[in-house]
Amino acid sequence: MPKIIDHEKRKRAILRKSLSLFAREGYKNTSLSHLAEACDISRPTLYLYFSDKDEIFQYALKSFTDDMYRKYKNITGNSGKSYCHLIFRIYADIVDKCGANSDFLVSLVDFVMQENKSGKGFSDLIRRRTVRLEYLLSRLLSQAVKQGELKKINVRDTVDHMFRLVQALIFQIVYNDGNSRRDREIAIFKDWLNCMKV
Repeated sequence: MPKIIDHEKRKRAILRKSLSLFAREGYKNTSLSHLAEACDISRPTLYLYFSDKDEIFQYALKSFTDDMYRKYKNITGNSGKSYCHLIFRIYADIVDKCGANSDFLVSLVDFVMQENKSGKGFSDLIRRRTVRLEYLLSRLLSQAVKQGELKKINVRDTVDHMFRLVQALIFQIVYNDGNSRRDREIAIFKDWLNCMKV
């Protein structure tokens, strides 16, 4: 009887090992042969899941952002909490998710830098992957203003500022060997959000 393989599970396992290798060796210095060896599979088997290193990053980014969006949409749909509480909870979870996925972030920053050097760029793909999250946060902020929880604010600028805080957190994690000061980051965001409250 043939062995049944859970392809999605295997793809995620390849992804985890690949990101770990990219974080250690760097995107440019890692070949598909290195990836296959680290995953304990053959190159042809690796090609069944990913055609090249770029596709690994696109899949990683898609998985990372889709998981976040599903979780946050569920949080906002099943809660009787204030909009400000939901916004804070989402940001705190983003901080935790970034801290728990430092290999991905180190690899992503290295990849983006390599792509920018080659003139390809990667920012459009990142933007497309985060647009649903931006929309969700915009909706929450708009409702918080409408319900009188927050002062009248420019919602688009506020969401942009939140994403800049996340970008700063990512660079802190990348350049501090995967470490961030979680409590400090969350306290800064809480103070910032409190400044906008009525």
